[in-house]
Amino acid sequence: MAYLFLLISHSQLRVSGEERALDVLKYLQEKGIKIALGSSSINARTIIKKLGIEKELDVIVDGTLIKKGKPDPKVFNEAARLLKVPNNVSLVVEDSIAGIIVARRGGFMTAVISSLPMPGDVMIYAKSLSALKDEIEKRMNI
Repeated sequence: MAYLFLLISHSQLRVSGEERALDVLKYLQEKGIKIALGSSSINARTIIKKLGIEKELDVIVDGTLIKKGKPDPKVFNEAARLLKVPNNVSLVVEDSIAGIIVARRGGFMTAVISSLPMPGDVMIYAKSLSALKDEIEKRMNI
């Protein structure tokens, strides 16, 4: 895989137990993975600031940049365009079935973070951001 980026919704950046989103994002970035945060919310940047993860994000696509949210794949397409990464080698990380469907419609690979099983065509299923990092490590040999 030549390129990989994670499009992470701010709802997936909750810190649970010892898992720290900042640490996971820093690690993935150090491994050369481009990271975008996508949200149709106009409050995404405020949340990013509170979490202290601005430096770990290469691109932020939010409600101030896009007007159409799901079911339109615009947020995913815009993130890939800004990162200069092809859709078909980009991993969209979602926490909803609707998000997975939209990402697949846009030609993206998909991963889901959920503590509950979810139907759908996903490349990676993980229960946490940390578990997602482990799966990416295995698949990319990093």
